[in-house]
Amino acid sequence: MLVLETERLLIRDTGVADLQGFFDYMCREDYWHHVPVDPVTFDSVSAMIQRALLDQSQDPRAGYFLAVVEKQSNELVGEAILHVRSAR
Repeated sequence: MLVLETERLLIRDTGVADLQGFFDYMCREDYWHHVPVDPVTFDSVSAMIQRALLDQSQDPRAGYFLAVVEKQSNELVGEAILHVRSAR
């Protein structure tokens, strides 16, 4: 499992248990103000997490959809996305 850590945050692989946290986070109006995509549904967030889990099982891994969690509250507060296009 990939885990990056700062003084205030954990940036880690997404897991099934993150479904409600991502849904709650992505439904907020301030999120949609800055992200030009269709509004999420519980099913669309579930599908997104399933894709992230599939990416985690790939070797070599090219897709990283990571959960950003505030350490103090253990609340999911964001995401980080990385797509590796080439090993070079």
